[in-house]
Amino acid sequence: RRATSRSSDRVSNAVVPVESGAMEPLARILVLSGLVFIGLGVLLYLVPSIPLLGKLPGDLRIERPGIRFYFPITTCILLSVAISLCLWAFSKLR
Repeated sequence: RRATSRSSDRVSNAVVPVESGAMEPLARILVLSGLVFIGLGVLLYLVPSIPLLGKLPGDLRIERPGIRFYFPITTCILLSVAISLCLWAFSKLR
C-alpha cells in the first residue's frame, strides 16, 4: 500500500508577505536607537572624563598591592535615575 500525503501534513516554505506599513514602527525605533548610540559615542570621545562621574561618595574603590577593585555603585544609581527621568519625560511628551 502506498502512503499518500495530505495537504495538512505538508510543510510550507512559502514566504508570507508583510503588510507595507507593519514594520515601520520597528524601523523608526532601530534608527533612533542607532542615532542615540552614535551621539553617546561622539560625546564620550569628545569628553573623555566627565567631572565627578565615578568619583562620587559611595563608589567603591579598593586598591591593594597586586589588586585593584572598583565598583561605581553611586554613579550607577545616579545614571539610572537620570535615564529613568528622561524616559518618563519622553513618554509624557508622546
